[in-house]
Amino acid sequence: MNIYFYGGIFDPPHNGHYEIVSKCLKLSDKFILFPTFKSPKKGTAHADIKHRLNMLEILFNNLDVFIDDYESNAYKTHYSINT
Repeated sequence: MNIYFYGGIFDPPHNGHYEIVSKCLKLSDKFILFPTFKSPKKGTAHADIKHRLNMLEILFNNLDVFIDDYESNAYKTHYSINT
């Protein structure tokens, strides 16, 4: 089984994110997005995490993508290695 993970701050989610996910979905059996509360490199997000999660739901509503809130519920800077 091919499981793809895609993490990021997604502030805001945009067409570039959509294109990446669309292309990777063709290669994966399962695709999981991990939006983070705070990026280690970018600092604090402009949009609140709840708004970013809602925007991701809207952007990917027609694709078979699971949006995991593990990193976003940490309410701190999160590193992918910890996930």
